[in-house]
Amino acid sequence: MNEKIITVAIAFISAFVLLTTVASVTTLDCDCGNLSVNETGGWHDGGDLNLSCTPISHAVDNATAGETICVHSGTYYENVNVNKQLILLSVGTGGGKPVVDADGIGSAIRRSHDDLVLAGFAAINASNISMADDVVDELPFTPVADGEPPEAPIISSPTHPDENLSYCNSSPVFSWTTPVNQSGIACYSYVLDNSASTTPDETCDTSENTSSYTNLTFDTWYFHVRAKDDAENWGPAAHFRVQIANCDTHDGCYVYDDGCEDRDYYCSEGTCTYNYSNRHTDYYDGYVYYCSGDTVRKHQIFHDFYCDGGVCTEHTSWAEDQLVENCSDYDGWYCNGDLREYRDYYCSGGNCTYTVVSSDNCSDNDGCYVYGDGCEVRDYYCFEGSCTY
Repeated sequence: MNEKIITVAIAFISAFVLLTTVASVTTLDCDCGNLSVNETGGWHDGGDLNLSCTPISHAVDNATAGETICVHSGTYYENVNVNKQLILLSVGTGGGKPVVDADGIGSAIRRSHDDLVLAGFAAINASNISMADDVVDELPFTPVADGEPPEAPIISSPTHPDENLSYCNSSPVFSWTTPVNQSGIACYSYVLDNSASTTPDETCDTSENTSSYTNLTFDTWYFHVRAKDDAENWGPAAHFRVQIANCDTHDGCYVYDDGCEDRDYYCSEGTCTYNYSNRHTDYYDGYVYYCSGDTVRKHQIFHDFYCDGGVCTEHTSWAEDQLVENCSDYDGWYCNGDLREYRDYYCSGGNCTYTVVSSDNCSDNDGCYVYGDGCEVRDYYCFEGSCTY
């Protein structure tokens, strides 16, 4: 029999149905009634378990035409040649579709009989896929090349959840989602650096969905990860930023109310917090009275606290200056008993005081005075700065 060679590494997806076998595929019991294969190298046909390095191939060799071989999840390193009417059915056991890995040599799955149904397989690392020439025009089995790369994973961090915030924890942990892909995800490549847009190389670093680092320097870091599917397609990179802060760099003076305070920052539960000292708010002292010429004035000291040279510092100044009184407004004649005196007022020690510059004794005016066509005796005294009787 001549064969036609199609060179491609493929992911076989969905059910490839031949004639009336469609219904049998969709209604098969996953426990299978015929032959069953598992990744540990065993196959059985309802009897004893048979061990083999190539269990799918041995199951095919021992199967009877028309039977179904259930292949459990796992990776099988072999070259499978199906030369009879069979159904190869993927059994979903939580581990993804079964993968046939040809290790770069020949076909992963060779179909040399036209009555074959494959459901839910992936074939990788194959140099070709082979099919019988005489049934090419009527093949219900159509190889589909998986050229669609996986999407970028979605990254998160339980230790540094917000990309826009700084954390003092220098040991970040990253996790990411598994992208949906028809071939399944084989592995991931990741890297941590200080660039925002790095694409990791095409090296499989892990098949897990988490990574962690310890004792990173205080800086802005970027974690990058990309996925490779079982058809060897590498997807785009996802990026996640973490900002690791040195709490000591935040030490210094900060505004507090209308004053300031000094803060000493330290790391607590992954974030920077602080203790404060030298905390002050602005305030005024009581009024102080003083002289300005003949006037009495008052003002008060303002204690203004603000950051100066990284330290909460006090600055004082006179403020709220006001006129209290003008001493010269009190100049004039005043009584002092029977004495009438002229007082010149001035400011001294923040108070108004005076000097007597002239005086006379009202009683010096006592005596007899003409009154009408007669007379009277007058007793003079001082009243409101004037002599009266």
